[in-house]
Amino acid sequence: MKVWLKTLLAVLAGILIGVLIDGRDGLSELAMQGSQLAIQVGRYALFPVVFFGLVMGTYELRRAEIALATYWRLLLYLVGASALLTVVGLLSVVALSPERVPIVIVEAADLPTPGLMATLSHTVPANLFQVLVGDGAALLPVVVFAIILGLNLDFDEVTTRPIVQIADSLSRIFYHINTLMVEIFWLALLVVTAASFVSLSSVELALYQQLLLILLLNVVVVCGGGLPALLYLLGERRPFRWLYGALGPALVGAATGDQYVATGSLVLHGRASFGLPRSVSSAVYPLFAIFGRAGTALVTSVAFVVVMRSYSSLELGFGQIAWVATFSFLISFALGGVPGIGAMVALTMLSSLYGRGLQEGHLILQPIAPLLVSIAAFLDTVVAAVVSVLIGRNLEVAREVDVRDFV
Repeated sequence: MKVWLKTLLAVLAGILIGVLIDGRDGLSELAMQGSQLAIQVGRYALFPVVFFGLVMGTYELRRAEIALATYWRLLLYLVGASALLTVVGLLSVVALSPERVPIVIVEAADLPTPGLMATLSHTVPANLFQVLVGDGAALLPVVVFAIILGLNLDFDEVTTRPIVQIADSLSRIFYHINTLMVEIFWLALLVVTAASFVSLSSVELALYQQLLLILLLNVVVVCGGGLPALLYLLGERRPFRWLYGALGPALVGAATGDQYVATGSLVLHGRASFGLPRSVSSAVYPLFAIFGRAGTALVTSVAFVVVMRSYSSLELGFGQIAWVATFSFLISFALGGVPGIGAMVALTMLSSLYGRGLQEGHLILQPIAPLLVSIAAFLDTVVAAVVSVLIGRNLEVAREVDVRDFV
């Protein structure tokens, strides 16, 4: 059975379980606690498969003398995707002008706020080996170390050959372990989806109806029109096959709201469905999980405009819209340490930076935080998948995979 179908069926079954346990305090609490364990299962093999895959991927790119071209294209896509989706989101919310959300009093959630210096200190610790024994929250230090190690494996083939062989073997081993975790993760999704349903069951979704409809419309426009059109313009004559290939990881991202879990699924699909070599997939997917949060930028910009309108009856000026666009875009590159709640952390940071009485404005959207995070993760994952396909085509390194063979 295809991964996307198992994922979809698990989500539907999880919703049914959520309906059955809703209102039963003991079972609901158990589901909420089990949800975090399920997320940990999804991340279980990610760090080693990323580390050894990126070591070998960087080494292979350097040997083929296309490392600079690959990372340059990746940088352009990272920046371009976040900028484009930020603008798309803002245009939609300005054009459709949703009604204000009633200001409700809710208890503030304890959300981490990434700091530049703290991020840098974790990325470059005093002891390099500390990056291999972290708590699993920050992927960036592992990625930086892997790239540095990969770039330094070709200075003397006699000296480095044993390390290359070991890294290659470990990369393949952990790829298979990651594949196993992706294949059985549908079991964990039962718990995750049930817990999400329970957390949303008491929320009056009608209060947020127009905001959610605008976000869903953006998903349809981006996935059904924008990305296929971009693929077609860049030479792909069957663009929707790649969106079909990305459906499994995107559903995992939406169900969990966790970009690291979705990245583990992307690693499998990158090779098995998209036909990408390790040199491309090992670079694209981790870096997009850390920096390229284009979907999060879209959700953040739309949500914050709704927050601003809810607190003021005045029309927003060009300067305010430009401010939201700029900082939504910038914050999307500062969320690598918060893979599971990126959209809400970004919204919190925007509220704090904007000030003017809106420091706690994000709280009016806190009741629907799981939905905002899920939509953002879905778009983040689809964008990462499409970019990997584009880079593979640009470098002419992707092999053709029949749609029937997609995992």
